[in-house]
Amino acid sequence: MRIAREQQYEQFVKENEEKKLRKEQEKERERLVEETPKTPPKTVASNSTDDPYEFVAKKITGKKVVIFSKKTCPYCMKAKQALSVYRIPRDHYEIVELDDLPAGKVENIQKVLGEMTGASTVPRVFIDGNCLGGGDDTVQALTSGKLAQLLKEAGAI
Repeated sequence: MRIAREQQYEQFVKENEEKKLRKEQEKERERLVEETPKTPPKTVASNSTDDPYEFVAKKITGKKVVIFSKKTCPYCMKAKQALSVYRIPRDHYEIVELDDLPAGKVENIQKVLGEMTGASTVPRVFIDGNCLGGGDDTVQALTSGKLAQLLKEAGAI
């Protein structure tokens, strides 16, 4: 009985830590969105999709699940495969293939992702605007059941 209570308490503490982390990530995302320049710098064209901060912010707030990916990256393939288990409807899910974009834009987007998440590598998986992590993080979340929980909380499945 005591062991069960200890396990319950540990689970409670873990869930609270995860909630706290998600809230911190949400605050950081909101801060970055607020800091996005309202007018692009002179070196950036006036098209809003040329502003990497605005591009990333629009993508991660536009869908419940967003993956910034590259087609030939094995970690990106792992993340996409892990998410495919849930058959997320296309209106809730977007894959942003960076190798379909101009090279200079890719570098800027990855720099923004690095500032937002602490890692500029791909994949970067966002669920409900919060960064889950990369390919290994996504697979780990799948095996632990955390991925299903996050997708349900986001209303993606």
